[in-house]
Amino acid sequence: MIHTGTECFESERLLCRRFEEKDFRDMHKNWASNPKIQCEYGEPVYSSEEDVKGLLKKYTESYKKPDSYRWAIVEKASGQNIGQIAFCRVYSDCATAEIEYCIGEAFWGKGYAGEALSALVDFAFSRTEFVKLEAYHRDANIKSGRVLEKSRMHKTDNVERFRREGKDAIGESCYCIERSEWKKMEMLNLIMKRRSSRGKYKEQKVPRSDLVKIMEAGLAAPSGCNKQTTSLIAVDDPDLLKKLREVIVPSVAETAPAMICVLTKRIPAYRDRCFATQDYSAAIENMLLAIVELGYQSCWYEGHITDEDKIGRKMADILGVPKDYELVCFLPVGLAEEEASAPKKKSFQERAWFNGFEKASS
Repeated sequence: MIHTGTECFESERLLCRRFEEKDFRDMHKNWASNPKIQCEYGEPVYSSEEDVKGLLKKYTESYKKPDSYRWAIVEKASGQNIGQIAFCRVYSDCATAEIEYCIGEAFWGKGYAGEALSALVDFAFSRTEFVKLEAYHRDANIKSGRVLEKSRMHKTDNVERFRREGKDAIGESCYCIERSEWKKMEMLNLIMKRRSSRGKYKEQKVPRSDLVKIMEAGLAAPSGCNKQTTSLIAVDDPDLLKKLREVIVPSVAETAPAMICVLTKRIPAYRDRCFATQDYSAAIENMLLAIVELGYQSCWYEGHITDEDKIGRKMADILGVPKDYELVCFLPVGLAEEEASAPKKKSFQERAWFNGFEKASS
């Protein structure tokens, strides 16, 4: 059963929620009465206040139906309703939906349409059972095509509306994205958006089921010669967390409701070489990505506890870790109070090349 469209979703600058009575003024001012907007996607122009009230009533009453998917697009900074986005057609038999959207003219050029579309794609594939999304635009409206491409959709000839109507898409360009494609791109997205969170964490506890998922991701990492040198301990007991924090000097991540301690065991592998460092590094990166995927934040703390003061060993002793294991890292896990900012990175061209080393020009 596909969910109803009553849930809200958001992006960095936009909130997409159900239409409410308070949306009337903004609808009339920003988009519903503008022919440039309404005619572009085949809707009538709602010139009078009564017309707009009728449209708003139509939208709000549609939520009584289980297959209603329509959201007001609200600019977070101003609180204004600046447009709408919807699944205007739903084909339940093949779990496919067709998208329509509009943005008020005063808000064009800000990237809002692409941002709302991307957020809707993520919402559909993460919180509903739809397996395919489609959208259309007039061939003459090249800008709409760019917006759809930025939201990760691609051109296609195989679309539900025209297939069912037995027509050709004359004068229209068709786009789609399937869940399988989204999953591939979402992993790359996840890698690019991961940040190290060094600030304060909220008090909300991390369910053990999530900690298990995170540790399973870590243990699924590759291991040199399959020696499996990495082990993990999740700590969520407040008293034990307090004891661990007392030996971490200077203090870091002291408000996180949980932490995962990474242990390594030095086992010789290929030609008596040990790949323990590579093993636990791969496990840590897997866990950092899993943490973000589950909605939490973290930071890789290693150098902080493996210096000459041997904080890692003190932590290991508190946890009853045998001497032939080394505690090399801990990852705080929790909901950060503030979003971590992206560090400044060198350009791709300065660090990556094809077919040989290229010295960056100064």
